[in-house]
Amino acid sequence: MRSPLVLLLAAALAACGPTVAYDRAPDVRIAAGTRWAWGPPDQDGLTRAEGAVLPADDISRAIRAAVEAELVAKGFPVAPAESAQLLLHFHVGQRHVSDTLPPRDDPAAQGGVRVPGEWGGYGRPEDLASRTVTWEEGILVVDAVLVDRGLVAWRGMIAGEIPPEAMSRPGLAIRDAVKRLMRGFP
Repeated sequence: MRSPLVLLLAAALAACGPTVAYDRAPDVRIAAGTRWAWGPPDQDGLTRAEGAVLPADDISRAIRAAVEAELVAKGFPVAPAESAQLLLHFHVGQRHVSDTLPPRDDPAAQGGVRVPGEWGGYGRPEDLASRTVTWEEGILVVDAVLVDRGLVAWRGMIAGEIPPEAMSRPGLAIRDAVKRLMRGFP
């Protein structure tokens, strides 16, 4: 159950908040009380082209703690791996994005009023300065795999711009992102 992961988010979408998506196996019901454990990572995550990264240990611990807190609060107890019905694992991706936006359509922002010509007060489009913006994008994918069938029963993905304050103090941002993501867990 591998969904194509598209990490190209427009700057407007990033400004509106992260994008959250879910995939579920149609024939599987995950009931409250289902026991789960952390499983080993698999090869069904992000590719290098999609920005796959191996998170630092403190980031991995923060993600694991946030996921665990959300699942336990929803009534899904942590269990030893040998008695778990679900194994969870996650994948993280990050990439640097640059985009050239069209020129502003404001002559005052371009250094003053332009003399009207064949293009009017704005001047020729070629004379307007374009703007390049850059930002960091991140994605977190959490999988819940059925132990008895080896099937991904649920996959949640959250992707969006990583604000600079989240880069310097990631704990709060991770908890917020995981809380948003796990709202869709059965």
